[in-house]
Amino acid sequence: MKMQELKTKTVQEQSKLLQETREAVRRLRFEISGHAGKKNLRALRDAKKFIAQLLTLQNADKRAKAKS
Repeated sequence: MKMQELKTKTVQEQSKLLQETREAVRRLRFEISGHAGKKNLRALRDAKKFIAQLLTLQNADKRAKAKS
């Protein structure tokens, strides 16, 4: 999902996406440590990047509200 799409989502939708993505990271870590091996390394990396994007967007919103 692109940043422009994330910016149009509400805070509740962003929080829900963040929670779902964190759960996906937990599942991927478990799979990688088990028998799946290296198959899902790209998915794990992408999920962590998506979490970082969501957190960046949320922090930017908080800072903008604090300034005004």
